[in-house]
Amino acid sequence: MKRLLLILPLLLSLPAPAQHAVRVDMSAPKKSVVERPAGINLFMLMDHDRAERRVRPMWRALRDLGVRSVRFNEGEYGDWYIFTHPDSLHLLTHPGAPLYPHLIDIKSRGIDGRLTDIDAVPSHGGYPLNREGFRPTVDFNDFIAMCRKAGVDDPTIIIPTHPVDRSLAKEFYPTREEMVRLAAGMVRYANRVCGCGFRFWEIGNEHYWENHDDAYDTEWAARCASLVLEMARAMKAEDPTIEIGVNGFTTPWLSTMLSYSEGGERLADWVDNIVPHQYAKAEIIGSYDKYLLSAEYPLHEVDEAARFVADTPAAHGMKIEVTEASAFMPGKKALHIDNVAWIALANFEHFGYILSAPGVEYAHFWATHWTDDTTYWSALMMDNSIAPMGWAVKLWNENLDSLMWKADLRSTTVRCYASTDESQQRLTLFLVNRSAQAETCDVALEGYAGAESYRTHGICAAYPEARRFDIQKRRSGRAVDGRFRITLDPLSVTVVRFVE
Repeated sequence: MKRLLLILPLLLSLPAPAQHAVRVDMSAPKKSVVERPAGINLFMLMDHDRAERRVRPMWRALRDLGVRSVRFNEGEYGDWYIFTHPDSLHLLTHPGAPLYPHLIDIKSRGIDGRLTDIDAVPSHGGYPLNREGFRPTVDFNDFIAMCRKAGVDDPTIIIPTHPVDRSLAKEFYPTREEMVRLAAGMVRYANRVCGCGFRFWEIGNEHYWENHDDAYDTEWAARCASLVLEMARAMKAEDPTIEIGVNGFTTPWLSTMLSYSEGGERLADWVDNIVPHQYAKAEIIGSYDKYLLSAEYPLHEVDEAARFVADTPAAHGMKIEVTEASAFMPGKKALHIDNVAWIALANFEHFGYILSAPGVEYAHFWATHWTDDTTYWSALMMDNSIAPMGWAVKLWNENLDSLMWKADLRSTTVRCYASTDESQQRLTLFLVNRSAQAETCDVALEGYAGAESYRTHGICAAYPEARRFDIQKRRSGRAVDGRFRITLDPLSVTVVRFVE
């Protein structure tokens, strides 16, 4: 009895288990990542510095986000933007010509700069751009200058296309021959005339949705493959060092595309990358309550593209460039969410899922700006300060090292990713607290033999619908035998960096 009484105070003095536990196993399979892999889509209708009252120019905002890859020219909107001007081919492919100085655009509304129906054609709501009294836009020369100032050395340029089925064409659509000439002309202008050395080129945007909204239409895939092959040949004749991406993610679509041959040449021999887009699903961003309780969810498009690359000999060695990604659901199934703290945390996780997926090299957030300061797909406020959704881009770029793991997650409230350099001595953890209250977490590191001391920094928010993040107070700590306990601020991303 006396012995039991002696042991009892010792048991009472032991710390209670933390609310959450995370195990990081560095002997588990890891993913190699490139430097600063979180890119961004430019919105050329809203990103010109003369268009809004900016506290800093766009190139400084891009540098603050840490982006190394910027996507131009806005998907199908960019196609319409370029081809609505009768002289667009001349303006884009002749040195010294002003690059579409007053195009007709289907969305811009002139002096007040507000947007009209995005489905309008030029004769129904289009307005001249880049003229006195009208919204200035980012043209190709602006884009080149912006990349150079921001230190963007791996941008992605979309080569505009339109459906090759002329029965679907609108009156302002170009011919096939014009599209091929434009593709060659843009590569020639950027890399031979301007000496940019732009590496990534993407032919078209989401072709797989253009024909009856059917990703499995192999007849349509073959038509697209025919155009892509002709454009790719013309582009690589101008610069054989470029990498060309073909869009798609389903096995039937990609199989048809890459097996296409013409004149003894296979499309698979002319393209280098698979380009899917990945947005979030309702199971994680339908509401804050759903997000708070959700487990890790499948990536759908990226997962299927990764399986295709792994299982298809013609695709072996191809990389995956996710040129649109965000934690919202676009299109017909769009959810009415906002650019607030909990959505931004979901976006950070969303990028973590994508960047740790096999074969993924870059993921581009959609997009720099939209038309106001509340829209959930904007990374930047109108004054070019960082919007909540933009913090995912900044934090991943500033802190991710060359190797990456998803941790063993034993809680839906706390999520964790890990990253090291090649030596696995410099360790960084990314801990997400989804909860609106502080949470304690026990972290166990396995297979790590680096420094024991760590420092933290990060962001946190006062409540789920907050429209701004606060910067966390920096802290320090120590892991003993690879274990430590940490208290995570509410609604936060905490970066834990181990230092000597």
